[in-house]
Amino acid sequence: MTNMNHVFRSDAKRSHAIANDLNAYLRGHVLDGDNFNCRHAQDCEASSKAKHFYEGQAPYVGRHYDLTCDSRPWRIVVCGQENGGPTEHQSMDDRYQNIAIGSGQNSRFTATPGFRTRNPHMKGTTSLLRVWFGLGLGKDHRDEFIQVNDENVHVFDAFSLVNFLMCTATDGGRKGKSTDTMQHHCGGHFKRIINILKPTLLVCQGDRVSQWVREALGPQGGRIRTSTLDTRVLEFSHPAAWGEKNWGWNDRTRYLLGTVEPAVTRVRHEVLGNY
Repeated sequence: MTNMNHVFRSDAKRSHAIANDLNAYLRGHVLDGDNFNCRHAQDCEASSKAKHFYEGQAPYVGRHYDLTCDSRPWRIVVCGQENGGPTEHQSMDDRYQNIAIGSGQNSRFTATPGFRTRNPHMKGTTSLLRVWFGLGLGKDHRDEFIQVNDENVHVFDAFSLVNFLMCTATDGGRKGKSTDTMQHHCGGHFKRIINILKPTLLVCQGDRVSQWVREALGPQGGRIRTSTLDTRVLEFSHPAAWGEKNWGWNDRTRYLLGTVEPAVTRVRHEVLGNY
């Protein structure tokens, strides 16, 4: 059940403005329809020796991303490595269908008749969001919703997933084959995207992602403070990591309970003033 001690609000005009600003940047510098217009495109693809190179994979932004909690900014961005899938020229609308609809509405945390089961990455992300929104860990789909402006909103519609890389280089396995060139050039895109989204909390999923984010944004002491940003940064393993660092198989893994949950809870209390 939603923690009724806190009030979530979203401003439709402000959320729409953020989405428009991000779309405008992507159309001008990354992907405009089926036109992949990144000025680094040839350089990046030439640097890759991978079998497959899937270009132009946009970030995801939920329709209630721009939230406040008790009038405090409450925007969360989750940062992954790359999309990984074999589909290129994915717009923000495409990503909305994949995540809010495909993973959020049409899938479940565990096997449920009539619904797909989320992959470990999205299971871990579900647990992360449940803690951030004060819902507590669990598997029940009914408990994955918060009240926003008196509307029942799924947590996947209240966050943003921004992969650091705009393209995926892969040999077809689980691990991406990005190059230093790709990482360097995408760092510029990532910095612009984060400055548009202005998250309250930025969560890095995976050691390599954490390293890239540090190089691109330079967080110090778990925080980014600039003239336009005041963002807390948390670094975790990828939810689908092997062994002790896995936190995406279920809602009771040791890493989730001992590392992810307490860290997110601590930041949550800091933002709310320990309330």
